Amino acid sequence: MKMNSKILGIIVLVVIFGGIAAATALGYWDTESSGGGYGGGSRPESGAESVRGRTTFQDLLDLGLEQEVIERIIGGDLPDPSGLVRVYCEENALDFEVIKEALQLELDNLASGE
Repeated sequence: MKMNSKILGIIVLVVIFGGIAAATALGYWDTESSGGGYGGGSRPESGAESVRGRTTFQDLLDLGLEQEVIERIIGGDLPDPSGLVRVYCEENALDFEVIKEALQLELDNLASGE
């Protein structure tokens, strides 16, 4: 079967943009970002919250961690809430992996109701 190149080009465009339109309609295509730790301004499903390199202190507060808990873990006053936890650790010679695990433990305890 021989196909005209113009028709093939149209079919390719319909498939690409149709796929994008379908993904957008189903909520799988999101080009907006809040710049926070969880992207898109929404939290992950319950129980799936995790501290990552892009997690901000505000994300931790939004997830329900108390300021006092965060301050106890980092060993100082709460910095600018929009700051990244990873960057704070680097600037203050703290081991991000250790801080991340302690924060994650507190989030897990909070999620389980302890």
